[in-house]
Amino acid sequence: MSIVEYADRMLLHSKSNVVGVGKALKKVKGQKTSDESIMCIVEQKLPEHKVRKQDMIPKTINEVPTDVVQGQKFKAFVGFDNHPISPLESVDTELPAEPGNSIGHIDITAGTFGALYRMDDKLVIHSNNHVLANANKGQRGDASLYPGVHDGGKYPENLLGHLEDFEEVKFINIDDVLESCQVAEKVAKFPNWMAKVFKRNTRLVPKKLLKESNLRAEDLLHILEQGNGDFPGNPMPANYLDGAIALPLNETWVSPYIKLIGAPEGFGVAELGMPIRKHGRTTDLTENEVTGVEFSMQVGFGDNLVALFEDQFLCEHPAENPFGAPGDSGSSVLNGNIVVGTLFAGSDTMTIMNLSLIH
Repeated sequence: MSIVEYADRMLLHSKSNVVGVGKALKKVKGQKTSDESIMCIVEQKLPEHKVRKQDMIPKTINEVPTDVVQGQKFKAFVGFDNHPISPLESVDTELPAEPGNSIGHIDITAGTFGALYRMDDKLVIHSNNHVLANANKGQRGDASLYPGVHDGGKYPENLLGHLEDFEEVKFINIDDVLESCQVAEKVAKFPNWMAKVFKRNTRLVPKKLLKESNLRAEDLLHILEQGNGDFPGNPMPANYLDGAIALPLNETWVSPYIKLIGAPEGFGVAELGMPIRKHGRTTDLTENEVTGVEFSMQVGFGDNLVALFEDQFLCEHPAENPFGAPGDSGSSVLNGNIVVGTLFAGSDTMTIMNLSLIH
């Protein structure tokens, strides 16, 4: 069972400064304790007197303490900004192609070849949707270059394979994510009064309602109470995976051995405090530990596209020593040689991973 129920999670996301919500060990004066908490990642941590009443994060939710941590807006690790390639070990043109090196759809810069799996008796190259399928813009049969274009990959000289399939990223429909209205206020008034009577922390926030949708106010109320992010017409649909696969032109052209790590030996589940490592195109071999699980966060994909991801995990790190950076997208994240996730997004001080969904 999640540490924070869906309704409470969505209410926290509705607060103007919150970019992520999940489970972590509470910190006191910067020191990690052994107590689990609901971590709320905010863009800017402000003194209480500077926070609007409606944006205040309660001290506890259903008797679980909260912990407010300053972060930044999360972005899928596309493009390179101020992250030049360093060192050059992650750019390789020699075959067989190794996971942990540069790869990419013909129309992007570059990402990371995550792993080689066998699915339905075929060897498949696994990475992110935004690496192999250009964030939903790709089509089956599109070229996968090794290394990626930014790293000198050219078509057809560096053609490694073709896009086979991808999990579509469902973006937030900004036109439908809404404003206050009298109907919403009326819908929320009664259950909020009842919540006060029974001394519950859960509240409905009457600031999001659909103006161009078949979803009625009473439907929204039901969804918040029951907890379900996967319904037709939802302006904030849930995503769990940023994933895609490509078929190599020749199975002898690809290797299962992740650079400097070796071949994966199975799949596991990320847990708080678990040591993790990865090899990516930009930051090469890095190590850290899982500091947050059960996370939901809003992730930017450029061009004003934002997607809500749920059931993710993360690690924290200094900006000068990141676990992941742009170009590392698609890297397999391992505990030892057990795959527990796939790196896909983050900020200067946090890296986000999908749970391992390939079994």
